[in-house]
Amino acid sequence: MTMQLLSIFLLGLCTLTQSTFAGEFQTPESIYTAARLLIDKTLEPTTEHETTFSPLDPRLQLSVCEQPLEAFSATQTIKPGRNAISVKCNSMKSWSLYVSAQVKVYQDVVTLTRPVKRGEILTEDMLSIKRVDISQFSTPLIHDLNVAAHKQAAHNLSQGAILNERDITQAILIKRGENVTISSSNPSLSIQMQGIAQMDGVQGQTIRVKNTSSDKIISGVVTKQGTVAINR
Repeated sequence: MTMQLLSIFLLGLCTLTQSTFAGEFQTPESIYTAARLLIDKTLEPTTEHETTFSPLDPRLQLSVCEQPLEAFSATQTIKPGRNAISVKCNSMKSWSLYVSAQVKVYQDVVTLTRPVKRGEILTEDMLSIKRVDISQFSTPLIHDLNVAAHKQAAHNLSQGAILNERDITQAILIKRGENVTISSSNPSLSIQMQGIAQMDGVQGQTIRVKNTSSDKIISGVVTKQGTVAINR
């Protein structure tokens, strides 16, 4: 046998051996596929997401499963961020393992178009919508412009900041000691009086107000900045 024929023979033998050896074990790709199917099925169909897996140990040698692989979430749910997925084989040579899946979920969120100072009231022109991966955030984000508009900044916020529930509070429309308009109305008559707020108030809140004409303390509902309504 010539050296050339010997080389071809050895190469073929090596390839056959590697192929046979690889066929004896479950491939990592098949395990990832089972985990990915579970993630895709568990998330809402309209959810835009992306999944990556931490590589399995290349030394892992699991028998090829004679049954379809089964996958389960360790927490019974799939959340944005890291998830532990159990993949099991229930054939004669059974086995199970966990794979680590990083799930990125993309959603529309509210961001700031300019810097905002603590206590400043957010208006529509300060807000915009941006699509981001929410898996990197632990605090619930704000997804609706109407939720953030007319709220008050809880602290200083930078331009481009992605708003979460801790960034905003109900806007204080009336401050204690401030001059306010007291509006009293019924179906046939509307009267306005002047008063002094005895406490801070947000929209829809009932606060105490001193009528400057009678010096009486009355209660009214904050309807807008500087105005308290009393229904008669």
